[in-house]
Order: sequence, then C-alpha cells, then structure tokens
Amino acid sequence: MMDQLKDERLQVREKNHFLDLLIQASPQGVIILDFDDKITEVNPSGLRLLSINNINDVKNKKLDESGINIGDQLSKLKQGEDVVIRSSGITMYRCSRSSFIDRGFAHPFILIEELTHELLKIEKKSYEGIIRMMAHEVNNSVGAVSSTLNVISDILQQNENSELIDVLPAVDASFDRCKHLGHFISNFAEVVKIPEPSVSDVSINELARSVETLSRAECLKRNINLNLNLTTGKDLACIDSIQFEQVLVNIVKNAYEAIDKNGDINIITTSQPLSITIEDNGPDIPEETKQKLFTPFFTTKQTGQGIGLMFVREVLLNHNCKFDLKSENGWTKFEIFF
Repeated sequence: MMDQLKDERLQVREKNHFLDLLIQASPQGVIILDFDDKITEVNPSGLRLLSINNINDVKNKKLDESGINIGDQLSKLKQGEDVVIRSSGITMYRCSRSSFIDRGFAHPFILIEELTHELLKIEKKSYEGIIRMMAHEVNNSVGAVSSTLNVISDILQQNENSELIDVLPAVDASFDRCKHLGHFISNFAEVVKIPEPSVSDVSINELARSVETLSRAECLKRNINLNLNLTTGKDLACIDSIQFEQVLVNIVKNAYEAIDKNGDINIITTSQPLSITIEDNGPDIPEETKQKLFTPFFTTKQTGQGIGLMFVREVLLNHNCKFDLKSENGWTKFEIFF
C-alpha cells in the first residue's frame, strides 16, 4: 500500500510539473484566478500579449482593477464563454473562461489568443476587392459621362442663341460632380495601393519637428498650443520617413479637429521603449466609437470618408509597429511603439 501511495504521489507530482511546463510554454496567454477572481498567475505569453511588464503589477488584483487594457471585458466573461475582444487599438483577442478542480472547488482560468493578423488579412482582402471593383466601375462610367458632358458644354457655348443655353450651368455642374466623384473613389484606391515601405534609419525627433512645422499654422489659427517633448537618448527608427510623416500629420490633424479651438497637443518621443505619442486634451473618445475607429470606412466626421485612420493603420502594420489609442485623465493619446 505504501509503495502504491508513493507511486501515485510521484505520478501526481509529475503531472503537475508537466502541466506547469505546458502552461509556461503555451503560445496562448493563460491567466489563473483564485476563488475570489483575483489574479494569481499569468504565463509568459499572457504577459507579452497583455503588455504586462511585471507579474507583481497585477498579482492579487481583480481583472477590472489590474490596469490590463482589456481587463474590464475579461472580468465580465462567464464560465464556458468564448468571445472575441478588441482592445482600444486594433488588437483582437479570442478569450475563453474555464476552470479546473482544485481541492474540490472550481478554480477559474482564462485563455487568451491573439487573432489580430489573421482577422486583418481577411478584412483587408475583402475591402481591397470591393474597392477595386468600385474604382473600375465608377472610373469607367465617370470617364464616359464626363466626356459626353464636355462635348455637350462645348456645343452649347458655340450656339449662344440656342434654346438650351439655360441648361449649360447644369451641364457644367454635372461635369464638376463627376470630377469630384472620380477624386472621391481615387482616395479609396490609394489606400489599397500603399507601396511597401522604403526603410532607412530615421530620427523620430526630427520627424516630430517636421510634423510640428507642418501643423503649426493651423494650430495657431485655432489657438492650440503644439508642444514638443523629445527624448535625449537613442531616437533612430528603421522606417519609411515619407509614409510616417503623413501618418503623424493625419494623427495631429485628428487631434486639432477634435479640440476645435483653445487646447493643447503634445508630441512626445521616448527611447526606452522607442516610441512616439501624440496626445490632446480635446473631448474623450466614447468607448463605442473607440472600438470602431480603425474599422474600414468608419468616420465620425460629417464629410469624412473613413480612410484617414485606414491609411494610418496600414502603414503602421506594414512597419510592424504596435500602437494604441486611449483616453485617460482628460487626455486622448495615440501611442506608436517601434
């Protein structure tokens, strides 16, 4: 009996050791909770996926009190529930809550798997196909209609006594409308045709100064203070400077349009980690809007097309940058990590 108990005890130890190794090596994030739903352990993949620098920062805290980006959504997961959660940036996670039996009680844990790249590839393939089809059909139609309207306009202008001369303004307006429509659809096509980045070592401090120079006049007109807070350490990033300058100009433009008048915009660079942040003290972004901001064609502007942040998203993804958009303590921050 003693030998049998020793064997069983050894087997349990070996199984527990194997389980520990499996959890540590798993590509999925694992958050283990105690009976009060407080965090007791997070495996290395979980720390990486959730950008947790130190396990002690979240240990013995409830998910919604831990400071984890998606902590609130994770805290609402029910036993056996399997959902896709989106962070404030574009990162998407498949999260499921389950449990194992410990001392006769159900011991909860959460599995986290990042789906961002897979879902974005599917999404991009879908909207690229739609845009190409739209551009082909619209450009062909607009070209033919514009040509016809041009001919009609020339004929009417040559026959000033014609009874149809009153139609000329309508013909010219229709021609202008066709031109605007062609420009409108070409904006969408440009997002699909973003070239691969031509990278070199670029000073993000110099990039920030360039963006400040380009945006200064508009900010002065709106009585907005545009401030630089630049690192004195390493500031070289391997990026396409032209594409990145346009990205930062777009983000600053969104910031001063959100403020409208009388406010502050800060452009901040850091060395460890190498990053650039653009923050403004305009109105907070509602959570529902924040979840949709990087969705293709979504816009909150009356005359917007929803392609500005699409362009930003594609360029940052092509550079393998991590980025996040969040509102806290009266500031909206767009953070980019190289």
